[in-house]
Amino acid sequence: KANAPVDAKDNDFFTALMYAAQWSGIPQKRGVDHEKVVAALIEAGADVKVADKLKRTAAMLAASAGSSEIITLLVEANADIDATDTSGFSALWLASVCGHAKVVETLVEAGANSPQSARQCAFGEGHDDVVRILDKASDLLAEKDAQVRELQEELVVLTGARSTLKT
Repeated sequence: KANAPVDAKDNDFFTALMYAAQWSGIPQKRGVDHEKVVAALIEAGADVKVADKLKRTAAMLAASAGSSEIITLLVEANADIDATDTSGFSALWLASVCGHAKVVETLVEAGANSPQSARQCAFGEGHDDVVRILDKASDLLAEKDAQVRELQEELVVLTGARSTLKT
């Protein structure tokens, strides 16, 4: 509808962006290119952080649908990829349990928190490719944490050395 608010909500608090994200896993459903729809809605100012009654966001819906392209658009628009719904599920958890490896990879590369439960669910569902991605992300995070701790220790030594020089 012309001049309709881009973030108008239905009775379930779904917006046009959320519907486009939800149906994005079905290529060209009824001739609709959901990626173009999402891009147009974002360009028109759609709120990428809005949630429905169950606190589901467009990122969660796109993750469940398996659309890494939509996830990329939402990440570029600063969507909250770590938001959780009323069940405590994030976009990464939903993509993991659904076995959407490309979406998991996209979310991990965007910096999504990688809860152990996402890995456990992916493992339980037999999504070995997702498990490998999450394991690699966990290893990289542990490596970065170790580097940060090293730098913090060096900083303590340096600042401690400076403070003793001043006295």
